[in-house]
Amino acid sequence: MSETDAKAVIDYVLRAESQFASYQFSQIGSIYYVEDVEPALRQRPLYRDRSGPHEGADRFRIGPSTEWALWRGARAELQVHRGPWPDVKSYIEGIVRIHQAWLSSHARQHKVQVPPRSPEDLDPKAHQQLLDKLVSLSSQLEVLPDLQANVLWHKDLHARNIMVDKSSPPSIQLIDWQSTSVGPVSITMLGLPDDFDSLPWHEKIYLRHQHRLALRHLYYCSGVEPRSLNAQQWVRDTRLRSAIDEASRTWDLGLGPFRQHLSVLAIAAGVEESTGSFIDSDNQDRIQVYHDKVSRLYKELGIEGDGWVSSEDYEDIHTLNQQRMEDWDEMAAGGPYPITDGAPSWFVT
Repeated sequence: MSETDAKAVIDYVLRAESQFASYQFSQIGSIYYVEDVEPALRQRPLYRDRSGPHEGADRFRIGPSTEWALWRGARAELQVHRGPWPDVKSYIEGIVRIHQAWLSSHARQHKVQVPPRSPEDLDPKAHQQLLDKLVSLSSQLEVLPDLQANVLWHKDLHARNIMVDKSSPPSIQLIDWQSTSVGPVSITMLGLPDDFDSLPWHEKIYLRHQHRLALRHLYYCSGVEPRSLNAQQWVRDTRLRSAIDEASRTWDLGLGPFRQHLSVLAIAAGVEESTGSFIDSDNQDRIQVYHDKVSRLYKELGIEGDGWVSSEDYEDIHTLNQQRMEDWDEMAAGGPYPITDGAPSWFVT
């Protein structure tokens, strides 16, 4: 793709994101036709500001969240409240209660412990207690009023969901809208890498070893609205969005990553609680060694989460995976081979 066409794609995404943020909704949840929500929800306005004409105000309403993390696996069987919620505090409390209900009724040890677990990782009550910490800490964060507006959010907006044909200028379409929902600006924006400020200048420019993509990213950032940039920085500083996402994965990934997010969240909230109260340092180093080996394995195989590969590369990668599985030293790696039946699945469990 030429730089001119790439600029056109970025401009298209910027316009779409700007349009998403231009509508401020009354609640947090997902958008439904009026007739598809319960009668009580039909009486509530779609938009926060009721004055003046608004597009779709008579056709749509905010209803229960269809966010995949709240319906994943056996969570779909739970009889729980899934929104809509009036504010961030009630939203976080709501999703935490859903995950706690799942832990109480469906948490079972995986046949293969990937990553390795500590005894605490295998105790559902320990997970529930840390989830309560998320509610407590998030309620103590100071959020600027400008970042509390509820906006449309395409949660899965990335390169693979931007369809571009070969014409010039290209025809552009966004796809995969099923995860789209309404949420506050403060938790809908993606943050920059945690270590971005400390990276040498050449690593920033050659991020992912692709100078052209790095420049395109900088061009994108130059066109993002100030409020969105402020939200990105806020998300990066607090880790709130990461903690919310991690809340549904503690049983699959162990408590370590969630503890780290809570540690940063505590600092951002000004809570006088030591980092050690969240992070198990005795177990962290061992887990990190394992994660590093798994990361190198995934990079060598060229695969993504849950072992996803393109169909044209499947046979070659399958053969290489079998070889690496046979060579894997569980003692040296600190845990079992990660790509195997019985291990946690990002898409299924």
